[in-house]
Amino acid sequence: MLTEPALWVSILAMTPLMLVAAYWDLKYLKIPNWVSLAVLAVFIVTGLWGLPLETFWWRLAIGAIVLVIMFVLFAVGAIGGGDAKLAAALAPFVVPTDIATFLLIYIAVSFAMLLTLRLIMQVNRHEETGWLSVDQLTKPARERVFPMGLIFGLTILIYMGWHALQVLQS
Repeated sequence: MLTEPALWVSILAMTPLMLVAAYWDLKYLKIPNWVSLAVLAVFIVTGLWGLPLETFWWRLAIGAIVLVIMFVLFAVGAIGGGDAKLAAALAPFVVPTDIATFLLIYIAVSFAMLLTLRLIMQVNRHEETGWLSVDQLTKPARERVFPMGLIFGLTILIYMGWHALQVLQS
């Protein structure tokens, strides 16, 4: 992971970006390109500062691989374009040896958010809220999409917080 100062700076920079990504995805079912670019910029700055140069380049390469995989998923309609770009921008923050932990966090967050959004949709089933993620209940199930920006944002913040706790405990 990043050195301690770089980790704290990245958490401080990423928190508002992930809140914006979650808000936009919940409200409009879109993630602005500038959010993904800002996430990548945070990694470049904190990565160059807080990682060995070889590790930094490997992490960027992993981000590029994730981008290719995500765009294949986008091409077949499995994921949105904004989701694909955000996932690729977030990928360099994940330590490769932590992938199992990261996936466990991702699964737990996905399950919790799926239940939460479904509950909100049921409560508001007869009224328009202006939030596209909630107002989709009138669509057939196969046409509904899930705001992955919310899941990606919470997952990366919990993951980075987990690393911060490890730093504080050492």
